[in-house]
Amino acid sequence: FHAEAEVVKQSERDDARAQSENDAALLDMNHLYFYFSTPKIFHQKT
Repeated sequence: FHAEAEVVKQSERDDARAQSENDAALLDMNHLYFYFSTPKIFHQKT
């Protein structure tokens, strides 16, 4: 029983990691989209 619980916990951790990698990829896409859809002047450091 204990070993089974460990396996479940492990797979939940993997799911959470996959989910956060997913979110990071989505954020990246949104950032790129924002970057390419805004005038270049916004990207220049003042």
